[in-house]
Amino acid sequence: MTLVSFRQVQDPRPKLKNSSIPVLIMRGQADNQKWAYTREFMDLFTNHQLVIVPQAGHFIYLEQPERYINTIKEFLRR
Repeated sequence: MTLVSFRQVQDPRPKLKNSSIPVLIMRGQADNQKWAYTREFMDLFTNHQLVIVPQAGHFIYLEQPERYINTIKEFLRR
């Protein structure tokens, strides 16, 4: 219920800015969300790895479940 809680939760972005924590950002090749949202995460987390998942939209875990899990496992191994 993220949209419901937007007004109730303090914005965490100021505390996360310039964090050196490695972050995996996954985006489906056919995602219907604006690139600006992905770009915001890329700018916020400078130590990121962006993976574009072919033949997937916004719900990568449903459309490409094996690729989704394998990408996460590979990222965590590093």
